[in-house]
Amino acid sequence: MSPLRHLPTAKQAPLLERFFKEANAFHFERWINELPDAECIRYFGFLNSERLLLTSAASVNQAMRLRAVEMEKQYGAKTQLQRVSGATALVVTEGEFHRKQRRMMEPLFRLGQIKSVYCPLFWRKSIEMLEVIRMDKQRQDGETLGREGSTQICNMDDIFGRTVFDITGEASMTHDWKALSSPELYWRGLQGYRDAMAPSTDNRNRILLAFVLPTWLVNTLPIRFNRRTGRQILKVREICRKVIEAKRRRSAKINVEKNDMDIIDSAMRTNHIHTMSFEELQDQALMFQSGGVHSTVVGLLSTIYLLAQSQDSQTRLRDEIREMLPPCSPGSTVNPETFARMPYLDAVFNEVMRLQSAFSWTGRIPTKHVTLVDTKIPKNTSLSISPWALHRSFKLWGEDAKEFKPERWLNGGATVPRELCTFISFGAGPHKCIGEEFARFEMKCVIAALFGRYNVTFPKGQALPGITHQTGVAFRKPIMPQLELIEGW
Repeated sequence: MSPLRHLPTAKQAPLLERFFKEANAFHFERWINELPDAECIRYFGFLNSERLLLTSAASVNQAMRLRAVEMEKQYGAKTQLQRVSGATALVVTEGEFHRKQRRMMEPLFRLGQIKSVYCPLFWRKSIEMLEVIRMDKQRQDGETLGREGSTQICNMDDIFGRTVFDITGEASMTHDWKALSSPELYWRGLQGYRDAMAPSTDNRNRILLAFVLPTWLVNTLPIRFNRRTGRQILKVREICRKVIEAKRRRSAKINVEKNDMDIIDSAMRTNHIHTMSFEELQDQALMFQSGGVHSTVVGLLSTIYLLAQSQDSQTRLRDEIREMLPPCSPGSTVNPETFARMPYLDAVFNEVMRLQSAFSWTGRIPTKHVTLVDTKIPKNTSLSISPWALHRSFKLWGEDAKEFKPERWLNGGATVPRELCTFISFGAGPHKCIGEEFARFEMKCVIAALFGRYNVTFPKGQALPGITHQTGVAFRKPIMPQLELIEGW
């Protein structure tokens, strides 16, 4: 008899209909609003396994921050991350080893470093992205998107993927993936690697299989992930290995100026580097190419998805961009401090992250018996935490929780809940995303470039792309908006 049987239990489909299925963020969103006073909700997942969904800010705060040392990632998700990023990547490791790695790497993501070293890169690549969009118009019909009112349908899933891969490669290890300049290289290899982190039925099934099968068997099953994506992972890993080897040989001969350092260069020069092995450096590089690319691309696509449906918000954002930033043309530069004086851009970013976090679900497993908000939870209980559901809780965010309203973040965010762990798009506690500020500046530069120059809508008669949840937020088809050039910037 389950020791959790006394807890509020979700209303689910009959056993035979859900025995081989796992609940997703849509279910979590419904349950959190059906049982608004529950600290946690009991439900049943794959193979009728008993699980707990943490539904209050207090319970999430205890699991992710206060009692984080007594929690580990769920085995299936950890197996997936290890395959893509490596066994020693920061996103995978636990305990004291994770704490040591994080101490080493936190200086590399300080705000000053991001502003001085990476922000110029973000802006330069955003300008290159606009040039790719302009040239795509010329390839389509022999006309460049260069006059007021001219329009173009553009595959932004492809454009953003190429842009972010180029940014991440250069920022993390000064490697040019040439995804923007040579799209065939992206389509042949990098897109497959990105698929390894993208929410999909294949990836979700692989995670579920890892709950019941040994890792070596899951990695050798004749499923699409292992056949196609597995090969791309090996290719990218080999490139990372060669780049880091070259960096080690170079660093032994010459001193690299601080402003010329990428993330791996900086890591190789920290005071703790004698404890970071070659394998760890390689795994961190892989982590940036996988998780860093996927989450940023989803965030950018979500920005288009939401702003294209809110023309008032888009116009207000464009006005601020054009007032505060220089025209996004070749050779232009931007002062990183300017972004601190752009409250509406910041509000749009936060609201997009609230409504459509790239990772709509994460899981924890207690390594011993714990108590969360007066609820005794046995060791090895599967705990689910859903940013998607938590951010759409009427109790926490009000009756307009499901609406896109950047204004809620203005004037100090007067209507934003103040409790810890009510906004967890980047996680919380010791496992919080180390690259949060990096991602903020990167996305703001790309958003400013795109919406400063174009008005973005979905063509009349085109159905909105549906959203699905596998291991995170995904769109059922590519985001293909219409871009209309707006002169004057």
